[in-house]
Amino acid sequence: MTDEQEKKPYNLYIRNGIFYVRLWDTKAGKYGPARSTKTGDEEKAIKEADKMLKKGSLKANDDNPYFKDALLIYWKKRDDLSTKYKTEAIRYINNAVSPFFQQKHNVRLTDLTPALFHKYMDYLKSEIDPETNKKKYTPRTINRILQLIKTYLNYAYKRDFINIELAGKIERVKEKKVVRGHLEPAEFMRLVSLDWNDKRIKVAVMLAIFASMRKGEVRALQWGDIDFNNNTISIKRNFVDEYDNAGNPIFKEPKTGSARKGRYLIFSDLKNCLLELYNETPFKKADDLVLVNVWMTNRKNANTLKQYTPMSDTSIKRDFSRMLESIGISKEQQKERRLVYHGLRHTFVSYMSLYAGESVVMSLSGHESLRMLENYSHPIEAAAVTALEAANRALDEFRKTPAGNDTPGMIN
Repeated sequence: MTDEQEKKPYNLYIRNGIFYVRLWDTKAGKYGPARSTKTGDEEKAIKEADKMLKKGSLKANDDNPYFKDALLIYWKKRDDLSTKYKTEAIRYINNAVSPFFQQKHNVRLTDLTPALFHKYMDYLKSEIDPETNKKKYTPRTINRILQLIKTYLNYAYKRDFINIELAGKIERVKEKKVVRGHLEPAEFMRLVSLDWNDKRIKVAVMLAIFASMRKGEVRALQWGDIDFNNNTISIKRNFVDEYDNAGNPIFKEPKTGSARKGRYLIFSDLKNCLLELYNETPFKKADDLVLVNVWMTNRKNANTLKQYTPMSDTSIKRDFSRMLESIGISKEQQKERRLVYHGLRHTFVSYMSLYAGESVVMSLSGHESLRMLENYSHPIEAAAVTALEAANRALDEFRKTPAGNDTPGMIN
């Protein structure tokens, strides 16, 4: 080692013919983690080490935590996520990431490489569940775990915690495409004709069929979001079973890019169903929920401002299955056809695709970018209205009364 090197804030050492560099950590009183200079030539290694020092690539121990620890801290600190999503993320890290990155390859951030993540993917693919003797992780689960990692790696790269854009080098595992179950027009129109004792459940189903609303969006819908005179519904809130300390439901924005506004009430079946519920419910204020659960408050012992909570997820799923049974689709057939409540969004897309192009259908279903809340594109809006009107008229063959002739009393 030369005198020049000894004066530098780092030291070089050679291992397996390659020089490595370590930053002196004054606070810790020891050298930080080593980084390879990728050369066995000492002169070149010094130049490379100087470059690393200048770029800030050499980290002290406190600035360069172990990857698994940094990953866990990141997800624990995220306060913009639902409790369910956050809990699942932490569970995956503890159960699927730790066994590899803490027990087998306990590396610091600066030691991460694409090859290590590819090795990790092979590890996930090969893991066997000892109880079932089957693969422990499906391709879909592996991709969910990898996405948690990639989200953090993007975060770390943007903040210079790491100097390699690793996330883009991690490829998704190929998944077997699952065909979403959907209902044919004759089937979902039988649901329209069904006289269901709980109008809230029927409204939930109609909102999914005719407005492509997700369950969380349906549960967060307020009467003020509905304009019966102009036939519009504004979808701008989501509910995922989160409550504050006082027991009040927490509403968030819909899934990224899916807030929207559309003239869904062109479908008279949806409009009539909503009006019937409105005329029956005692909760009619603009900020009252459309689907009210007045029974949940007592069970939660909550001091809610509204004295009620959104309708339960379980009730909607359970009664939707019962509705399908009532129109002749057994539970066995539901399972075989993959008919679930979320699939009603696909029913909407499948049906509307007969009357509009992809961009119009996606804007109505909220699968695309944020486009229809306030600054609604006029060409898209006109095309959407035309498509909705055509789709509505086409359902007259299943109705006893043609659309437009059976609207009950309007709201005063």
